[in-house]
Amino acid sequence: MKSDTIKIDILNASNSLLTIARDLTHNSISDNFVFIIRIVDKDFNKISSFYERNKLRNIINNSKPVLTIDNATKELENIFDQIHEINLYIYKSENIKTIIEIEVTIFDKSISPKKEIPQLHCKVPIPPYASQTNEKFDINWQLETFGSKWKMFWWKQKTKRELNKIKNVP
Repeated sequence: MKSDTIKIDILNASNSLLTIARDLTHNSISDNFVFIIRIVDKDFNKISSFYERNKLRNIINNSKPVLTIDNATKELENIFDQIHEINLYIYKSENIKTIIEIEVTIFDKSISPKKEIPQLHCKVPIPPYASQTNEKFDINWQLETFGSKWKMFWWKQKTKRELNKIKNVP
C-alpha cells in the first residue's frame, strides 16, 4: 500500500472483506459501508485474554465516530509514515450499513527503523464454535449477541465433556 493509493486500496480490500464475510456467515451484509479507525497501542497487545481484549475493543469502537471513505483516507494519510500494518474487520453489520473497523498498528521505532511499506489485510474472526464445523455464523458474534452467547455456551459445554473424556482415558 502506498500513500497515494490508500483510498483505492481500502475500497478494494473492503469489497474483498465483504465477499469473504458473506461466504462465512449467514448475515445479509450491506454494501453500504462506513469506517471507524482504531489505533492499536502496545498496552492493548499486552492483554492476553481474548475476552478482555474484545471487551475493550468494543468499548473503544463504540466511542469512535463513523467516517466516510474520504474522511478515513484523510486520517490515514496524516499518519501514513507511522503505519506498520492495517487490518480490516467488519465491526458491525446492520441492515442499512456495514461498519468496517480499520485497525492501525503503528510502527515501533524502538525496535528498528521503518523500512517497508505498510501491509493491508482483511480478516474475519471465526467464533470457536464454528471453527471446526465450518458452519455459517453471525458476523456480529464478537458483539456478544444473544444467539452467539447461546452457541458459545453450548460449545463450552461440549468442549468440557470432551476434555473430561480425555482425562478419564487410562
